[in-house]
Amino acid sequence: MTIPQLMPWIGGPVKFEAGLSPLVCPIDETVASQIIESDAKVVDAAVKHAHAAFLKHQDATTAKRVEWLLAAADAIDKIEGELVHSLIRFIGKPRRAATFEAKRVGTFIRACAAQVPHLMGEVLPLDVTPAGAGRFGFTTRVPYGVVAAVTPFNGPAISSFRKSPQRWRWAMRWWSSRRHPAPKSRC
Repeated sequence: MTIPQLMPWIGGPVKFEAGLSPLVCPIDETVASQIIESDAKVVDAAVKHAHAAFLKHQDATTAKRVEWLLAAADAIDKIEGELVHSLIRFIGKPRRAATFEAKRVGTFIRACAAQVPHLMGEVLPLDVTPAGAGRFGFTTRVPYGVVAAVTPFNGPAISSFRKSPQRWRWAMRWWSSRRHPAPKSRC
């Protein structure tokens, strides 16, 4: 039996020459798959592709972004059975919990799509100083760019969707300020 390799999906399926680690099924302790050890080359490729996608789509309309989210929800719904199987096989979730997790992914993405048209900016009073008398400013939400985040495995199917960009930015600032110097941009 051939053991599948889980490779990165960076703008589509890609193959990298890198070390592999076994993904052991907690149910029967067999090797269910091999996972690539993402080195700097893999991370650089992912960041480069994400930055290119950001540049390509930064001016996309709200309607287009909602369309993308709804299409993602539909795609997830189509592979629900495979998702349930992988949650059981790779993580060891009981079938009932895995089914619940898989069913809520599409629902959650649709809920996110429903909120996108309601993301608004603010009106700011600028008259807090004499130079701003009679003036006000507008803020608006704009795509921020490439965001990196590490999510926990306790909710594998939707944990990456649940994190808001604001939390990512706060967490990354907190993490970098407490643990390491700020990461250098590769874009």
